[in-house]
Amino acid sequence: MDEPKSSFQRVAVIAHPKLAGAAAEAEKITQALDELGLKPVCGFLYDENIHRRVKSGDFDLLIALGGDGTMLRAGHLCGPSHVRSWE
Repeated sequence: MDEPKSSFQRVAVIAHPKLAGAAAEAEKITQALDELGLKPVCGFLYDENIHRRVKSGDFDLLIALGGDGTMLRAGHLCGPSHVRSWE
């Protein structure tokens, strides 16, 4: 039986740059999404290129790894662009 296709094809995975282990986990998630046939991009919370791409609608979903502040920043970034965030 075929796996159902996700409505999220273009995914950004961002990590807080100072959170120990977050970058490595973001890479693992990105690799797993790639293996599922999605189009993931991995970066950091303050990466201006990721911010521009979110604001221009390049992503369907953003996965954020970090603490409370990271979650708030991800929500503020994604909300106006109607990108779903998973924190």
